[in-house]
Amino acid sequence: NAILAISDSFLFVQPNISAKYSFNTSWDLGVNYNLNNTISDFSQLYTPVILTSFNSIVQNPNFVNIVKTNSLAPYINYNNILKSFFLSVRGNFSHNKSNATFSNELNSEGFMVTEVIKQPNSLENYGFTFYLTKGFLGSFKTELTYAYNTIKNQLFFNNQFLDAVNKRQSIDFGLSWDKGSWFTLEYKAKLNFGTAETTGNQINNSILFQNLNLDIYTTKSTRINFGFDSSRAETSERSTIDKNILVNLSLYYKPSKKVNINASLTNIFDTQFFTTTSSYLNIVNVYQFSLRPRQFTLGLTYSL
Repeated sequence: NAILAISDSFLFVQPNISAKYSFNTSWDLGVNYNLNNTISDFSQLYTPVILTSFNSIVQNPNFVNIVKTNSLAPYINYNNILKSFFLSVRGNFSHNKSNATFSNELNSEGFMVTEVIKQPNSLENYGFTFYLTKGFLGSFKTELTYAYNTIKNQLFFNNQFLDAVNKRQSIDFGLSWDKGSWFTLEYKAKLNFGTAETTGNQINNSILFQNLNLDIYTTKSTRINFGFDSSRAETSERSTIDKNILVNLSLYYKPSKKVNINASLTNIFDTQFFTTTSSYLNIVNVYQFSLRPRQFTLGLTYSL
């Protein structure tokens, strides 16, 4: 079959372009562009690779799926070493187009079956990240990151195609205090906002993680660490808010270069469960972890 022989051969050009310009020793900007093409001949795939049902894998033995991905990533940086200041703004945009749509379903035998639907599908992803770090007073350092991201694609659910939009925002903040004396203090916080939208449906969720670490150096060979972790998670699909606090204590003692002794008391107040939520497209996942009960650990390391 001459026509089939020609269609089995593909030639793709995969350009990858990068450009960078520096204004001076502090400012620089650039952009990266990438075009990627891939193919999938379903008649040549092994069963475990993509489809668990062999009957599905041979439904369209001559169908070749082409996936094209365009991605663009501009950025701008500012760096001032003398003032301990660094600033970075990075953007991202990608567009993925496939000639087929994949639908995962659980059959009556309990197996997950992936069905290949001969309808084009696209996924669009765009966002940006802002990063800032600054040192001051010789012993303080702050870090701030803000990220925004949006994903748009089409889902196949209940025998119909749905337009889905997933938006995420995150704020990371860190503050450390280290003056080279008998203690160091570090605080970190992470706040996530998520919104998942489909036709006639919207789900919101938020997660806040906080961490505080205090290191006390009683001698040159002894260090005591106090650790505090807290979380707060909620979603519009539930009326309750999950809150958890963990408190840990550790002792490190190094009397010589060869000997290292450590002891730790984990989960001092015996928190039993740790719950977080997250959403992706039209799916909300709730994770609940059963924590170890209050635990004491003792360790000894000797190097020859």
